[in-house]
Amino acid sequence: MDFRESAVILTLTGWSEYRNPLSLVNPMVQDYYCKTTAVVSLRVKKQIEITWIFDACIEALGKEEALDFLTRLREELKKHKVVCHDQARVKRSSE
Repeated sequence: MDFRESAVILTLTGWSEYRNPLSLVNPMVQDYYCKTTAVVSLRVKKQIEITWIFDACIEALGKEEALDFLTRLREELKKHKVVCHDQARVKRSSE
C-alpha cells in the first residue's frame, strides 16, 4: 500500500449504518489500523498509533460531544473487545 498525501476514498463498500460508537470505531480500527499495520514494515508500524482514531473523534466532534461519544464507547468496550492481528486492542484506560 502506497501512502499518498492526496489519497481519496474510492469506494464505500462494506459500509453500514451508525448504531453506536463501537459500530463507527470498530471498522476504523479493523480497516485502518489493523490492515495497515499488517502490511507495512516494522519501522513504519512503529509510527502508526491507534490513538489517532480517538484524536480524530475529538477533532471531528469537538471536546464536549467527543467526551460523550468516547464515554459511550468505553461502556461498549466493557462488553465487546476489539482485537487486531498483532494482539493490539482497544481497551478501557483502567485495564
